[in-house]
Amino acid sequence: MPGLQAGEQWCLSLVTSTSNKTTPLVEAARAEKAQQWVGLAFGRSFDNRRDVPFSADLVRPYTKHRKSGYESLLPGIVLDWPRTWRKEYKTSAVPTLERLSNSGKVHEYYKCAIEFVRESDRNSDWWKTYTDGRGNAKDG
Repeated sequence: MPGLQAGEQWCLSLVTSTSNKTTPLVEAARAEKAQQWVGLAFGRSFDNRRDVPFSADLVRPYTKHRKSGYESLLPGIVLDWPRTWRKEYKTSAVPTLERLSNSGKVHEYYKCAIEFVRESDRNSDWWKTYTDGRGNAKDG
């Protein structure tokens, strides 16, 4: 599944194959291989970045999607897509993922995604512990 990377080289890497500045594309390819789920994880280039603005309620810490031996490629920040799903469909994504998981080849990916959705469903406001309730980091 996709990995999201940051870096000035992103557009340059997409436009020219002669540039040696392909780090974000290489990172994305490695991050995809390092995951076993249906979801979106942030790559190592997002680790400790302060210049990439996003609201805390859009992401969450999570590491269970990482394949063994690839932990160093993913810092453990993922998009909390089940939150958006719940807002849009007024229900959990679990039944839909269960229906889709019937394909034997990717069953483990759906199984891990279902576990993630259930965790998101159970603890949907995890970020309020670390923020002012509006997504802004607490001081101190």
